[in-house]
Order: sequence, then structure tokens, then C-alpha cells
Amino acid sequence: MYLTGTIGTATAQKLDFNFHEDFKGKAIVVQEINCGQEVEIVKGREQLNFPENGILLNKGKIESGYINHKYYRVTSSGEKITVPGRANYMFWDDADTEISTSEIGVWLEGMGMATQFPPGGLGDYEFLELIIASKDSLEKYQDFLYNKKVDSVKYQMMESCK
Repeated sequence: MYLTGTIGTATAQKLDFNFHEDFKGKAIVVQEINCGQEVEIVKGREQLNFPENGILLNKGKIESGYINHKYYRVTSSGEKITVPGRANYMFWDDADTEISTSEIGVWLEGMGMATQFPPGGLGDYEFLELIIASKDSLEKYQDFLYNKKVDSVKYQMMESCK
């Protein structure tokens, strides 16, 4: 198991998620969009450079399976500051290490295909969603009205891309 996981992670698609230094909230990658960000490889890793609103239209495709993701906040001077990945199990009472609930991290929400009918006849599309937040502020980025607003911006961007 250990060997399979190690090899799987080493051979997985290598992605760097680069966010604006002050970004907090839901981040979405809409995949395989013709007018999206070009695929950029730096030192063997694909660079996903998010705009300030956190919604990235991307020409590339994110593979499912093993994950080799790194998350960064990029300062105005171009410095990359690592943002740790997070999961709920890290905050269980029997967790090995204690993590502050106010420390910012990246929560992988999941990947999928939108098969509902988005406005304007946009059709089906594939996406990946993340939340950049602390554990104690996570709930506000999972709120229905917040997500409806984010989806509205996403659909506007996709519509202008047609």
C-alpha cells in the first residue's frame, strides 16, 4: 500500500495552485475551456494562476486519481508562500498533531462534471473546487447564498468566453 501510494503520488499530474496573497473563499477551476488560461509548465509542474475572484477558466485538464498538488499565495513581489492542505480528520480529538482552527489552509472540495443546465445554454463542463479558509471560517464558504453568488460569476465568465 505504502509503495503504491508513493509511486502513485510521484507519477501523478503535478499542479501548483497559485492564489492572490489575500484570497479567501471558494476557488474553482473550469477545465478545457477554449479561451481559458494556457497550460504553463514550470520545473515540471503545471501552474494554475487564479485571478482575484478565484475562478479560473483553464484550457488544460486536471486528471483524477493520485494527487500531487501544491498550494501557494503569491505576493505582489512574486514570492510564493506555501499554504497547507487541510481535511476535517486533522481536527479530530485523536489527531496526531494539533492545528490551529484559525490558520488558513486549502480544503479540496472535489471534482466533477456539471450536468445541470446552466444559464445561457452553456452545456456540460468539468470542474475542480477548493476552499481557501481557516477551519473556523469554513462554514461561511459552504453557505448556499455564497455559492449561488460564486456560481453566478462563474457563469458570467463562461458566457463571455463563448
